[in-house]
Amino acid sequence: MAFASTIVRTLVSLGVSDAVISPGSRSTPIAIALAREPRVRLYVKLDERSAGFFALGLSKISGRPTFILTTSGTAATELRPSVTEAFHSKVPLIVATSDRPPELLGVGAAQTISQISLFDGVINDKILFSVPKTLDLGIWVSLASQAYANATDEYVGMAPVHINLPFDEPLYDQVDGEKEVISLALENLPISITSKTKGACSFEGIKDYLDPTLRGVIVAGGRGGVDGETIGRLADRLMWPVVVDHRFGALSKKSTFIRGADLMLRSEKFQTWAAPDVVIRIGEPHLSKVLNEYLVGASRSRGGSAFTVQLGPSGSRVDPNRSVDLFLDGEVESTVAKWCERLGEPRGSGTSWLDGWVKADLIVQRALDADMEVSQLSEPYLARSLVRQLSSKDMLFVSSSMPIRDVEVFGDMSHDSVTVVANRGVNGIDGVISTFLGASESWKESGLGGICALLIGDLALLYDITALIYRRSEAGVIFVTDNQGGAIFSFLSQHDRLGSAEFEQLFGTPQQIQIEDVLRGMKTNVYQIDKVSDVATVLELVRSAPKEMAVIIFKSEREQNLKEHERLYRLCVSAVDESMK
Repeated sequence: MAFASTIVRTLVSLGVSDAVISPGSRSTPIAIALAREPRVRLYVKLDERSAGFFALGLSKISGRPTFILTTSGTAATELRPSVTEAFHSKVPLIVATSDRPPELLGVGAAQTISQISLFDGVINDKILFSVPKTLDLGIWVSLASQAYANATDEYVGMAPVHINLPFDEPLYDQVDGEKEVISLALENLPISITSKTKGACSFEGIKDYLDPTLRGVIVAGGRGGVDGETIGRLADRLMWPVVVDHRFGALSKKSTFIRGADLMLRSEKFQTWAAPDVVIRIGEPHLSKVLNEYLVGASRSRGGSAFTVQLGPSGSRVDPNRSVDLFLDGEVESTVAKWCERLGEPRGSGTSWLDGWVKADLIVQRALDADMEVSQLSEPYLARSLVRQLSSKDMLFVSSSMPIRDVEVFGDMSHDSVTVVANRGVNGIDGVISTFLGASESWKESGLGGICALLIGDLALLYDITALIYRRSEAGVIFVTDNQGGAIFSFLSQHDRLGSAEFEQLFGTPQQIQIEDVLRGMKTNVYQIDKVSDVATVLELVRSAPKEMAVIIFKSEREQNLKEHERLYRLCVSAVDESMK
């Protein structure tokens, strides 16, 4: 009942005023929630096919999405004709099909069919809820808000959205006092709003939050769709820090562009001090778990105080943690430019809020610089050295798993910083070399000059090593961190919870292959490095032979790599904590 009440109240608060239901058992919780919601006009129709067309008629006139509810099984299939008509007529509907738990599929359970693809091809979206097991109002509100936004999407056209709602028995479980508890929770829970436009997003809806007197953070991720100079102008006017992902692509970095957010936020002192009032997110999420946990904890929907805005191009909804209050869906560059114009010229040189971020970042970067001068080459320092040594004329392609994380956490972006590219759509390690070779060809054809480098782990290299056999004229340099296995798993909980033999078998996966021998057999130039200074030396060698392919191997040991990361985390936290005394 908590789940059902949350779904219904969220949709009603966004604009749903009509609901059509057909009787059924599995849909009991939603039916009761609809009946008890005084803001809903409820219609009961015995025939699901007729119910669907009745709902279609309601929405044709009202222009608002009507909520349609059926029980599971063939009842849900009866809605396909009306949903098809609604899709081609651009009429918004929210089509709710109740369902059995997934474990009852395919075992002869009564009134159970696969409902996930019932309306494929005639809906704007389908949203699959899980069986409600724990009270997670924030997730439910976010999913319901997403359904409403996609049903009323004027950019691609209003259309039906399918939400599939599986329920376990008992189907009616409300106990004394629960109704009051749910009501109180829902009254205090923020509901995310989506604003869609074909051009620049409106300034009016967000002007109260674009205020230099507030403590704001701008978070710029990959594929942001906005120039670094434009983001910089916005930051200057608001006097807010910009937390930048290396994939953001801004060639002109300002001192207010924060590079070491992951390391700074590992300090509890700094994180407590850095509680924001507003978060403006642009582009894809950062890889940093530390940063994302900070953003989620700060958001109003998770008990924090920050109003969270996601600005992205039409059709994108970046909110994996379900923590956004306002989605602005439109042309990003022109939106930020409009905000800058409305805010006027910068009002000052800085604030204690902005200065605190800049100071902490500078302390982290200096601590790493000083340590790197006296330390052996490591995977973190290989990433840091590459980002520092490569220029804006160069391209750095970074493999998923540990390489991309080391670049984000330890990379040192300068004013003349390298363009960073990665396969982060689904974060796989397959096809990395082939993608790099294709990207290198485009980079070369673009006339940008410079060199193309790839940072990759040994397993990802082996996964796609045949790409080097079949290459023709492709050139560049590949840096391989060879730790004989999957280093990233050493950073996850299974490393501490499993015995060493079991962990190595399942996750360490030592490949026991001498990569350099394989590469030399493919007539590839292979070099090994073991000092920080070797990185600059090798890059100079590569620049002198731009038409050659070279592979640079750095051998490390997984357990030592874990310890080195932990040492550097402690080093940076200690430096930040000391500065805040």
